[in-house]
Amino acid sequence: MLAVIGHGPSLHGSGLGEYIDSFKYVMRLPYLNDWQVPIDYGVRTSYVCSSSGGQLSRIGEKRPDIGFYIWNKVFGHPVTRSRCRNLGIKEYEDVSGLIQKWAKKLPKPFQNLSSGTAAILIAASKVGESITVFGCDYLKIGKDMRDGYIGSWFYDGRIETWQNILKTGAHALDEERKLIDEMEQQYGVRIEFK
Repeated sequence: MLAVIGHGPSLHGSGLGEYIDSFKYVMRLPYLNDWQVPIDYGVRTSYVCSSSGGQLSRIGEKRPDIGFYIWNKVFGHPVTRSRCRNLGIKEYEDVSGLIQKWAKKLPKPFQNLSSGTAAILIAASKVGESITVFGCDYLKIGKDMRDGYIGSWFYDGRIETWQNILKTGAHALDEERKLIDEMEQQYGVRIEFK
């Protein structure tokens, strides 16, 4: 069993940290918020997965037991080794091709997987364990960012509202939920949202 830990606020105050740490593997997105405390989010980290954009700089001291999966959100460009080296990441697997292959299945102009969907894809295709997803709040309900997404984007004392996200490339989470169903079938894993 593998737990994918997103950075959504639903775990805040949940007290599920010990339960999350009991999973065989724990895959995490880099933390965005100060309130992501161990009692709610756990501490074990088997894998860290991140885009090479802003999230990668938030990895900080979160070092995985097994490894890093990193992707570039810009189609056709690999993750730069210099960026990873500057963050002290020497060994990682670049999964840009995998992410981009699945992102191309989304309707234009939303061909950019959310970090939560990317983490689920990586877990399904690379680890091959049944997956329980925590903290991917808007994916859980299939709420589309085009309907007004705020979600986990509260950090650094500000809120990036959905208008700002639309400018930089929103996610069609309702369509991504369909992809997650397809991943479940293709990779033969069960994916459950908590």
